[in-house]
Amino acid sequence: MKHIAALCASIIVATVATAANGAPSPAQYKFNLSVQLEDAPLVSISAALPLGTTHTLQATPHLRFEVEVPATNDYQSTTVVRLVDDSSGKLRVLHSAQTNGPNSFERGLAYAVCHGQVTFYSGVASGPPTCKK
Repeated sequence: MKHIAALCASIIVATVATAANGAPSPAQYKFNLSVQLEDAPLVSISAALPLGTTHTLQATPHLRFEVEVPATNDYQSTTVVRLVDDSSGKLRVLHSAQTNGPNSFERGLAYAVCHGQVTFYSGVASGPPTCKK
């Protein structure tokens, strides 16, 4: 009887483990976002965000990324990423970028905020954003 109970318990554990490992995860969009603010260290944020959601990702005390993830994941799906500054006490959008494509396409967006100027780097830029002296 003990052997039958042990066998049943091991089958249940194996079934639960297989279901947990084999279960599909919800569809997500992947983002690699970074910002260089003057001479401060580069801030990088990697996030996988679910479809149909909106997120605020804080980069520095006054800079944040606002990310809108579409509810679909086909080639016409558009994600929106805004770099927002609140240092003046009011929200100010410094840049807004849109990318199209399915969720299998990882979005890489980078910014340099130097001497009051914002420079946008797409995912194809070589190297991290920098402030030139």
